[in-house]
Amino acid sequence: MTVITTLMGLAPMVTPILFPSLFGPTERYVAIYGPIGLVVLGGLCTSTVLTLLLLPAMYALLDDGIFACRRLRALLGNVRGL
Repeated sequence: MTVITTLMGLAPMVTPILFPSLFGPTERYVAIYGPIGLVVLGGLCTSTVLTLLLLPAMYALLDDGIFACRRLRALLGNVRGL
């Protein structure tokens, strides 16, 4: 939720850089703060995607791998005991 509000706040700073044909040449403050806003915007988008999509997927894969190793260890323990 806070990421969305931050992205909305950065939109006026970044749109003249992303769409120069609509806004004309960049003025002094847009030329200074626009690239900084673009970096912050990209970082927020990247961290949000990594946190919401990649991290749970990696956790699920790791959890499934640990479960499979435990089953394999129990299966091999039963075979050795016979």
